[in-house]
Amino acid sequence: MFAVASDGARHHDPPLGMSLLVTKGGHLYGRYWGCAREIEFLHFETCYYRPLEWAIASGIRQFDPGMGGAHKLRRGFKAVINHSLHRFMDSALRQVMERHIATINRLEREEIEALNRYLPLRNLTSSAAEK
Repeated sequence: MFAVASDGARHHDPPLGMSLLVTKGGHLYGRYWGCAREIEFLHFETCYYRPLEWAIASGIRQFDPGMGGAHKLRRGFKAVINHSLHRFMDSALRQVMERHIATINRLEREEIEALNRYLPLRNLTSSAAEK
């Protein structure tokens, strides 16, 4: 799914910004994002608002907006762990990552837990279980 922003002046003008999202099995995963110039709120329009609107209209049941950014909490998204596979061709960089990746991952997990304490909506299932 592409969310494309244009100024509407001429149909053949290049886009001002775009996001690319992937759908699979009732899920919408995002996003790769880029823009021709910085425009206030363009990122949120193409990466969150339009994809969410499309997902609801298309019967998509889950939207994962991608990694990073405490700003996602304000939009109701829970911070989650994402897994990736990287190969570092440069041996010096590979050694640095091998030496520090466990610490980096621990710090990321701690950050995710801290961020999720500030979610605007609580998880009713876990809250009911705690009572």
